[in-house]
Amino acid sequence: MKNNSNTDLLTKVKAFRKKKLWLIILLILLGMTGAIIPIIPGTLFIILAIALMRRGWMEKIRQYFR
Repeated sequence: MKNNSNTDLLTKVKAFRKKKLWLIILLILLGMTGAIIPIIPGTLFIILAIALMRRGWMEKIRQYFR
């Protein structure tokens, strides 16, 4: 029983990592587009992508905006 729940959790973690990777790629592409088109805030998207890649950055960003 315990082994089954561990494998289920492992598959959920792997699926989240794949989604997170695609989100990071999307944010970086939006950031690069924002460097070319001044309407889109490119720096914000780049910072969010970096925050998703680095542990602890998202919490620091949340504390900064509080």
